[in-house]
Amino acid sequence: MKILLKKNVKFIRQDVEDAWIISLNDMKWDNVILPHDWAVTQPFCEDNSSGTGYLPGGTGWYRIHFDLPEQIQGKNISVVFEGVYKHAQVWCNQNYLGQWANGYTTFAFDLTGLVRQKENVLAIKVSHEDISDSRWYTGTGIERPVYLHIQEKVHAQETESKVVTLAADRRSAALEFSDVIVNNSSCRQVVLIRKYMEDELLLETKREIETGEEVQICFQKKISNPKLWSIDNPQMIRFRTIVEQENGIRDEISVCTGIRVAQFHPDTGFQLNGEELKLKGVCLHDDAGSFGNAVPENIWRRRLVKLQKMGANTIRMSHNPHCKTLYRLCDEMGFLVIDELFDEWQDPKNKWWKGHNV
Repeated sequence: MKILLKKNVKFIRQDVEDAWIISLNDMKWDNVILPHDWAVTQPFCEDNSSGTGYLPGGTGWYRIHFDLPEQIQGKNISVVFEGVYKHAQVWCNQNYLGQWANGYTTFAFDLTGLVRQKENVLAIKVSHEDISDSRWYTGTGIERPVYLHIQEKVHAQETESKVVTLAADRRSAALEFSDVIVNNSSCRQVVLIRKYMEDELLLETKREIETGEEVQICFQKKISNPKLWSIDNPQMIRFRTIVEQENGIRDEISVCTGIRVAQFHPDTGFQLNGEELKLKGVCLHDDAGSFGNAVPENIWRRRLVKLQKMGANTIRMSHNPHCKTLYRLCDEMGFLVIDELFDEWQDPKNKWWKGHNV
């Protein structure tokens, strides 16, 4: 179960001593909806970095108030942040969870044992004081979705569920599957693990898993007459992993992906599923003009539709990991992706406080 944390969010654009304390009175703070980019709401000023749009960064605090459903007893609970720009520090009910410096990558904290059914508070401090840190507009704040992930004590790790296409054509496809099953219960468990492609059972196996143990399940499967993913026919397929304990308690995760093989040939160039294809692409940063960096899904979809009409079939994710929504839309709408992790590593580019890109 996933619970999106979107409303009941308080925000203040300043550093507040002890803002992580539950009893702090935040009634006079601003009411905001997540995702949220506070920089885009501020006035432009030439004293700010031109590389980041003459808009300010600074330090701010968010306080997310939330209740939990009754059925949380005996469950694993974590909070997932898809992206906070940047230097996030996180508390839950006055317990310090940790920090995450990168503004573009997803991170999570375990809340099991720290939360209750009602009146929980997540406090997040965001620090973006080194404002001339990019050549483009970065925004500032909790710019991507935040959600609670509630699972059974024995479950498959969502981030470790993988489907890889080893080979594919119109007649058959060879797929490789990998899952990691975790036992966070207080005793050894005998579990039944089932893997499905849509409603077709691909694997059924029993495993004994000790307390605190992680077990990896890997296997390969040949599929007849696969529905191949292409830019003209972006077929998405849902793969499910179900973990069922002897007492009948079960947990399920799913991954949606396309069956496809991408190759580069020295003589003919790029091939998708064995057919030559010219990459006609554009570069996209993760902002959307006056919307800032907290971009609604319908804005991304609108932009991709226009790019398709223009003839584009590829998106270069400039210059960092983008929001999960954009990757999903590219899959669903038929865009190839050239992904980037960093714009620079050892040798930084010139980023003057004033005058860069003017």
